[in-house]
Amino acid sequence: MGAQTLSNFKSLVVDVTPTLDTNAYAQNDVLFNFTEVALGQGDQVKGTINGFSLLDKDDNGNQITVFVSDSSTASLGTVNSAVSISDADAATILSYVDTGATYEDLIGSQVIKPAAFTPIPFNVEAGSIYIGGVLRGSATPTHTASGITIRLHLTIEGA
Repeated sequence: MGAQTLSNFKSLVVDVTPTLDTNAYAQNDVLFNFTEVALGQGDQVKGTINGFSLLDKDDNGNQITVFVSDSSTASLGTVNSAVSISDADAATILSYVDTGATYEDLIGSQVIKPAAFTPIPFNVEAGSIYIGGVLRGSATPTHTASGITIRLHLTIEGA
């Protein structure tokens, strides 16, 4: 039996740079509100987030929970204030990734790739998913406006 080519799945790597407030944050503050991740695959997109990494260019290394939503209107609340998501917006959350507190120190920055990552399936009608972050660490860090980048490793079905 010869090799077979599977052509109905596509791997995709997407980098996201959310906009951060440059004032000091407190524990459980919204680090960044839901940010669009345009998948570039048309309107109806079905797939899975299979991998996740976060680069903290500001070298803070705080625990962050990153939420994935399928809603363009969902909000975690006011950036740099305590989380105040509504029940309706919380219902749009597909899953989340907890960075934990274990970063790999790169001296001028820190990177995390959670070891206990569960793939996150999605099926969206508008061609995008949305990610938002909440600071969970107890430190009071400051960030530059583009001090965090997130890399998502996706599989797109039917592409």
